Amino acid sequence: AQIVGWNSFGFDQTALFQRAMILGVTIPAYCERPNKPWEGPDYFAKFSDANIDLMLCLAGEGGGSKPRLGEFAAACGIPGKISEVHGSGVAEAYKAGKLAEIVAYNEFDTASTYLLWLRMAWIGGHLTDAAYLEEQEQFKALLRSRIDEGAKHFSQYLAAWTGEEYQA
Repeated sequence: AQIVGWNSFGFDQTALFQRAMILGVTIPAYCERPNKPWEGPDYFAKFSDANIDLMLCLAGEGGGSKPRLGEFAAACGIPGKISEVHGSGVAEAYKAGKLAEIVAYNEFDTASTYLLWLRMAWIGGHLTDAAYLEEQEQFKALLRSRIDEGAKHFSQYLAAWTGEEYQA
């Protein structure tokens, strides 16, 4: 499996590892460290293909300019922060019982991270122009299907990304 995230080394990986510890979930394949980089995935190696932190890739080796997900996504024509909830406000939103808003916030960030990863793969020559456009069309179809299943908040995301007003 490959992990792709935004600030995944600075937050997600640590949070997931801590949750595994607290819940007593064993994750030996995740924790295994190869002797040499080419001998298997290394989820703890900073620039491993097994764990791609898009923010670090864009910040460079020194990490001096760490772009924010919402700002960088918006600069690429991808929805930035469109949720009422933001990272620093998740605890308060949870206390207020705003679980649907927290889910929407996380799903919007996940969608934007995916679209940035897709764009990076295209820019890096891993996708042809046609394949890049087809992947985007497939993602739009996925969002529409999620809306049809009741995840209405994705209509806001789809509209912000494509201008398409879609109602189930």
